[in-house]
Amino acid sequence: PRSASQRRRGGRPSRARFSVIHTWTLQDEVVAPGGVTFDFLDGSGSSRTGGTSEHRIEGRFNRWRQGAGIFSSISWQSGTEVESTSGLLSYSDLVSANIALSYEFNYLSDAWINRAPFLKESRVRFRVSNIFDERLDIRDETGAVPTALSPDILDPQGRALSLEFRKRF
Repeated sequence: PRSASQRRRGGRPSRARFSVIHTWTLQDEVVAPGGVTFDFLDGSGSSRTGGTSEHRIEGRFNRWRQGAGIFSSISWQSGTEVESTSGLLSYSDLVSANIALSYEFNYLSDAWINRAPFLKESRVRFRVSNIFDERLDIRDETGAVPTALSPDILDPQGRALSLEFRKRF
């Protein structure tokens, strides 16, 4: 096996990645049997979370160096409107941001690995999903939130924190 200094020198180099993607949906229609057309950009609902958003922007930034990494993402989608049997439903814009911090213990010095051999081939990760605890806000024509479409029913988890420890044997 290689020593920690050899792993650091000969291991994967530092790397960073950044991307931004803008999706602009121009048409989203389905023709059902019988010739009925469902236009998901203009009033037809595809699920409980509304129709198709016309715009969606996603950004990601990842940085990795000597066993430590940060992974982040943010996305935004434009609001939609859906015609339902009870009238027009307005779905808000939605922003979602996530971040994770990670460390691979193989990059520690040999002295640390000798003191705590269980750290060899292991990794720890702390993750926060939906940092801002954003949820869809759905309103009917009167401004009321339909009970079946309340944020707590559609997205009961909201913000989530997790701590993960992985060991390879």
